[in-house]
Amino acid sequence: MTFQIWPGHLVQIAVVFGLLFCADTLGRSGHSEGGVDEETGYMDPRFESMDRPPGVEIEAFVNNAPIYDVDVERSAAKAFGSGSGDRDLPFGLKSSVLNRLIDRELALQYIESTDFRPASSEISREVARVKKELEARGKSLELFLADNHTDMRMLRRKIAWNLAWPRYADACLTDDNLKRYFDQHRHDFDGTQRKLSQILLAADDAAPSQVVERQRDIGARLRVQIKRGEIEFAEAARRYSNAPSSEQGGVVGWIGRHDQISEEIHNAAFNAPLGEVAGPIQTPFGIHLICVTEEKPGDIPWEQVKHDVRKAAERYLFSYTADRGRAQAEVKYRNSYEYPEEYRDYMSPYPEPRRMTAPTTMKRNDM
Repeated sequence: MTFQIWPGHLVQIAVVFGLLFCADTLGRSGHSEGGVDEETGYMDPRFESMDRPPGVEIEAFVNNAPIYDVDVERSAAKAFGSGSGDRDLPFGLKSSVLNRLIDRELALQYIESTDFRPASSEISREVARVKKELEARGKSLELFLADNHTDMRMLRRKIAWNLAWPRYADACLTDDNLKRYFDQHRHDFDGTQRKLSQILLAADDAAPSQVVERQRDIGARLRVQIKRGEIEFAEAARRYSNAPSSEQGGVVGWIGRHDQISEEIHNAAFNAPLGEVAGPIQTPFGIHLICVTEEKPGDIPWEQVKHDVRKAAERYLFSYTADRGRAQAEVKYRNSYEYPEEYRDYMSPYPEPRRMTAPTTMKRNDM
């Protein structure tokens, strides 16, 4: 199975949104934690020997492309406010920021294998433009790079991304493909509402892992008992739920796809068959079991939500492209930043499924 870019054409990748809905084996190929081979204890020398700005550490490599600690800190500050710094970040959030940057580099390396790659001359022209703008403000490019603890290599990578991603995304996210994406995810956009009930077994972010696992185990056993008919969902909610809705048998009420409820609950609520118990689901509040009992179909046409469809489809495309790059990449971390799955989308603005099936065909007249 290949994902081709047809030479000389802006491809309309219909199958990306028509076929990619099942999990496959796209994982972290060649992944190594801590930059150390577990069998030999060999430390990748690039973490110490590769040239980099003074005081900067390399947090990870994607093939031979480094990810700097200062870029992790800057991305965290952008996401959480100017006061956020490396030392302030919880493990899960720092891991999410780092892995987000790794995903971007993976996506870029994949795009560079297609006809959408930016030419070196394009990147050089942008560097020259940046240099000219800085000189007009009385500052040299060298001083700018030093002040920002970066170097020409990373500047060129950032420029490459800013050139490559928009043209690649625009070629893929045609109106036809956006309409297909809307049709495949209609209830995410058309105003569909679902009536939700939940059981919450409280365990906040500060709870020890043993408490979380105990609550998860209780939730799993409760789900089995409910499915066997040994106890009704409403009765289980009244007995065990820590949520305010427990007195109403767990009934939360009607929710829309973009209401202010955690993404994990939304995803489960809008993917679960009516009447089935889903979970255990972990959120910052604890462990949840949910049940959707009714649905009100929406009728908003796709033209009215085209902007939202575009944003969601672009998140999907980003995840897909990063996974294509990962299939051919070696990712090495300085430290053990391979975070648990429950952290994966905690801060990410792109919480789309991370594993998907590659298209089986790619015909120009289908695009």
